[in-house]
Amino acid sequence: MSKKARDFQKNDNVYSLVEKFYKNSSVYEPFIEQKTIEKYLRRKAWDKTLEEELCFIWFALETTLVYMSEYEIRELDTLGIYDHLEILYRLSEKEIGFTLSEDDTKHYYAIIREFYKYWLAELGDTDENVDEFIEACRALLYVKDVYHIPPRHDAEEFYSSLDTKEVIPPEDIDKLNQMLDALLKRVGKYFQSRRYQRDFERALALYTGPEEHIDDDWDTLSIHHEDFWQSFWDYFLFDYHLIATDQIPLFVYFFAEEKNLTISEQDIVRDLLHSEFRIFYVTGTTEDVVNAHDLFTDELIEMPVSDWLIADYDHMIYFGHMHANGIMMLNYVTSLPASQKLRTRMKEILENELELFRCRVPEATLADFLSRESAAVRHILHIMSAFAQLNLLTDRKSKRRSPIPKKVVEKFTSARNHLALFALKIGFSCFAAKLLTNLFDDYICKAKVEVSPYELSSILTACIIAFGNLNGLHFENVSNIESVLGAPPNRVAYHLRGIEERLGCTMFDARYLVEEGFVFSLYYE
Repeated sequence: MSKKARDFQKNDNVYSLVEKFYKNSSVYEPFIEQKTIEKYLRRKAWDKTLEEELCFIWFALETTLVYMSEYEIRELDTLGIYDHLEILYRLSEKEIGFTLSEDDTKHYYAIIREFYKYWLAELGDTDENVDEFIEACRALLYVKDVYHIPPRHDAEEFYSSLDTKEVIPPEDIDKLNQMLDALLKRVGKYFQSRRYQRDFERALALYTGPEEHIDDDWDTLSIHHEDFWQSFWDYFLFDYHLIATDQIPLFVYFFAEEKNLTISEQDIVRDLLHSEFRIFYVTGTTEDVVNAHDLFTDELIEMPVSDWLIADYDHMIYFGHMHANGIMMLNYVTSLPASQKLRTRMKEILENELELFRCRVPEATLADFLSRESAAVRHILHIMSAFAQLNLLTDRKSKRRSPIPKKVVEKFTSARNHLALFALKIGFSCFAAKLLTNLFDDYICKAKVEVSPYELSSILTACIIAFGNLNGLHFENVSNIESVLGAPPNRVAYHLRGIEERLGCTMFDARYLVEEGFVFSLYYE
């Protein structure tokens, strides 16, 4: 506890602090009534809340009241997410032991969530979605899942100021779109450097599939090709996972270039990183709004009218990334012909692919699947739309992985690390290396043999070859891999048969599929 908090407890109780605050200025009464705060604090005390915590609750409410008065915000529930960010900064300046750490900010929002609900109940209003708003406030403090609080904002900051406007004027929409377009072009240029050449080429291969080849230069592209590249960048920046880190490019860009971004640009990237890949169809339009529905949940999505809308929209399927909290932002939207019947079949096929994905990640959500396997999802939609055949893609089945005993994990830690390191050296992504070690673990458990160092090299080699084969990544020179690891060819062949028989591995086994495997499986006959 801070010295100031201890002094408060010695000389005053929390109720006297509230009394003094309101007595010194009557200006705060219209914002939140004194009796409401006192009643709330007494209820908390009755629930055996410690005096120290009661004092902090009051400090948070006091700071909020001063802020509301300063900016003439008359209702507590009209505070926006950036208002609460400023309140956090002001709380950190008080000598009460509050910092901008993750734990302290969680504590603040827990207090605000509870008080919001109490205050609304006192007003007889229970319609407000307090939990959703508080989560939006907390999400502002994270970049993906990494706690990284934004810098302090000026009231005149362009992007954050839009959050307070009920209706955003057309000129501000135009300015935002220009900022977004310019920013995404800078991000794209960043990843066209030699450093990311392998990733760029791999992403293109995943995006185009095994039957396409792109060698056009950006500056000489036709309008048709321009659409291709816009759609590709939507995939690359938001969904592609980098070879070395398994992070998406936009996330990497933010932390690499944060110091070179304005506060508004930082805010835009943060919001974009919270965007979701959505597949939707349109049911109607008004002068300003497009009424769309999520393909999987049928949730209504209201979007601003834009040039991506096709006249024959009721026979189309759309997909792209959108950020819907606060300011609606859409990146490039792809449209494909699809009747209502075909859309239903698309949904069925994608849900089946989700179940295959769960063979590897049992707890995976739809969002997890769409994020990791966005390339395959796009291919499925394109294939089904292009050929207009409901049963073009057949339903596939696969086994789920069994839990690995702890003793196996511990016993083969060194071998597993050696396998992962070798996989990285021969060009596997770090994600693929992890799935490769899963294959190794599963085989070791099923083989149930005491593995000698001599035999281990053969097992490791067999795992690499089997993993490549089931993902459609065939090695041109297997003998080189065998020689590097010192594995006798006959023993490698023995364990290759063992992997197939004991694990029941088949081509494109969903338990061990990387992104390439998911895409290639769609074209395999």
